[in-house]
Amino acid sequence: MSTLLLALLLALAREVAAGVVKENPKSSQFADHKAEIEAVGSGDERLEQEAATRTPLGASGGPGQLPHPPPRQRLGMEYYHSSDSEQGLRLGISATTRPTMDSSALPRSTVAHAADLPTLKQSDYYQNIADWHNLNQKRAVLGVAKSVLSLSSTHDEKEIYRCTGIIIEWDEVSKSATLVTSSQILCNEESQDNSIYYPNTKMIAHLLDGTTSEMELLYFSKHYEIVFFKVNGALDLQVALLDTELEFGSEACVLARDKNLDLICRRTTIVAMDPCEHQKNHYLFIDASDCEDCNGGALTNFNRNIVSMVLYALPNVAFIPSSLILKCFALWKKFRKLGRPHLGLKLTVNFLDISHLENLSRVYGISSGLIVAKVSNGSPAERNGIRMGDVIFHCQQESISTTAQFEDVLLDVCEKHFEKGINLNSKVDVELVVYNLRKRSRRTVSLSVELSDGMEGYGTTRTANCCEEIVIL
Repeated sequence: MSTLLLALLLALAREVAAGVVKENPKSSQFADHKAEIEAVGSGDERLEQEAATRTPLGASGGPGQLPHPPPRQRLGMEYYHSSDSEQGLRLGISATTRPTMDSSALPRSTVAHAADLPTLKQSDYYQNIADWHNLNQKRAVLGVAKSVLSLSSTHDEKEIYRCTGIIIEWDEVSKSATLVTSSQILCNEESQDNSIYYPNTKMIAHLLDGTTSEMELLYFSKHYEIVFFKVNGALDLQVALLDTELEFGSEACVLARDKNLDLICRRTTIVAMDPCEHQKNHYLFIDASDCEDCNGGALTNFNRNIVSMVLYALPNVAFIPSSLILKCFALWKKFRKLGRPHLGLKLTVNFLDISHLENLSRVYGISSGLIVAKVSNGSPAERNGIRMGDVIFHCQQESISTTAQFEDVLLDVCEKHFEKGINLNSKVDVELVVYNLRKRSRRTVSLSVELSDGMEGYGTTRTANCCEEIVIL
């Protein structure tokens, strides 16, 4: 059929060059030729048959006359006689099978439809990676994308939030999956600190095959701001591989999905940065300016592993490491509850520059630990003499140098007390080894604190400057 179209176009060009085709008085003949060309590839079999039996570009012979014998057979394909008298085979024309032609010869609607094809469509996300030449990295990220779903929440038949979730477990017996996402999916949109939650919110998982499944709330932690959901009736969901190891300064990709299930993929770097005053101890950060549409998404490395879950926590883009997610999930599966000791301490890794770090090592002998950036008024820590600027070396006799390690130890305290039958809201003892720079002394402090599943506050004590880049000790 493409041969027929080409012949028609060439013959028309010859007549135009020879002055045969004029607007007047032969404009009706020109219109007939134009209609003949547009009939080819239109998908209308009647118009194509008429075009095939019409003598093209002239009523009698002459240059440009191309005979069109009727088709011999049409069974999805049809035989025809080409211009050089050799037998050929042409595919039957349908709405989805059309000849290849210049887009200028196509109707506008056809060109517009072609622009919507996945192979031709432009990305809606200008921040998506464009200059990505490493095909192995692309394949790795695409493998992880199968574990990332779009989620939405509705209240009173109104959608109140949309985010992304990560599949972390599959139950073969119940044919259900467990996923984790940000607790902001439950939050009242007027809540400034994610502390007000909608009751009776309907949660929907938008599956990769275009179907939806209502989710069942399993547990959410107000302090860690994570939620676990159960997705029923969803088959062929891929469980994510969560990697507990991450490296500051390394490259990673943020993966999320929009309401159309399209993948959002943005390259970023894991940065060493302290949380701001209103942010949690366990927040870590990536170098990204805007990931509002990536909340609950996956931060993945190039080994097909997810190292964390992304949180849109103004003014920075934070993430919760996979090690903490796995620890919380394991505790919930074991006890159907989760808690942590509330110490009333805001900690930082280190917001000092390299010269101050060298001074700490040379003068005070400090080369690791967490710096106390804030102590809550009236807290057990304050009553036991812990002050801003002190350094914590050990917690429960374990060495700590990152906030993720510190939170892991606190969750271990919770687990051990649950195993002993000690419930939430009970008093537990937490032992710290603290260095007081003012007195240049090291001491062991035992704090009697509450084991709680609520959100920990840090009082009104002023902190050191927040959001400054840091160096890991």
